[in-house]
Amino acid sequence: MTILLTFMLGLSAALAAAAFYWKYLADEAIAAFDLADFSTAKKRLQLSLPFGLAISCCLVRQNYVSCSLLACDLAFFSFLSLLATSDAFENSYLTVLLLPPLVLAFSRHLFLPLNPAGSLSALLLLFLLAGLAFLEKMGSGDVWFYAIIAAALSPLAATRTLLAGCLLCLLINLTDWRLHEPLPFLPYLFVGLGIQALIF
Repeated sequence: MTILLTFMLGLSAALAAAAFYWKYLADEAIAAFDLADFSTAKKRLQLSLPFGLAISCCLVRQNYVSCSLLACDLAFFSFLSLLATSDAFENSYLTVLLLPPLVLAFSRHLFLPLNPAGSLSALLLLFLLAGLAFLEKMGSGDVWFYAIIAAALSPLAATRTLLAGCLLCLLINLTDWRLHEPLPFLPYLFVGLGIQALIF
């Protein structure tokens, strides 16, 4: 019962983030926000289902000591879902959207102690990713996502998320020979976050 409720909570959060994204597009006159439009609803659902599962996996593995921490985590993962949704369709997201998850990442440690496991390797990996971003081989948004996960959960969780996201991306795009084109990596990282939460 708890798992089912958590899944519904995660899916609702992902759907809310996707709905906010489509509403933003409508406000910017880029796309029409119409619940009756099948293609829009289909796109929203296609992304919201794996994102909702990722949020649910992250939530169900936490031992919540208070409703405040649950609310903090729900908001945190919802904002990450919004970043991933935006990246999936535009290969980018508004920089201002990084602020809420950054604040929420550090707010979690008002309730939980910081887990420094894997800090050194994560720091080295962060420098490597930043170098790749500087050389334009990787988006800076992916580097920020990695840093936020390290700050919110743990450096080890961030490294596992990156590895899971890379493996998932390779498996899905293995037969796609258009890899010279820019590929939105953040959705894979977000689902990788759920995978590592489920396994570890």
